[in-house]
Amino acid sequence: MLTLNVVNKKNLTESYNMKKMLGFRSALITSMSGLIIFCLLVSNWMSYNEIRDNTVEDVNELSKSMV
Repeated sequence: MLTLNVVNKKNLTESYNMKKMLGFRSALITSMSGLIIFCLLVSNWMSYNEIRDNTVEDVNELSKSMV
């Protein structure tokens, strides 16, 4: 009976450690995904602003040359 209790405690400890590691892994994946999404959004926003500014400049130059 004592051996069974020791085995059960060992299994519970291993189970707890596995759940703890899975929780850490899940948190790590979530935080890395959030960081990647944030970087992509910032990059996209910067590209949009650059393209928009260039387009406005091109239209202004074209308008000046037509007048």
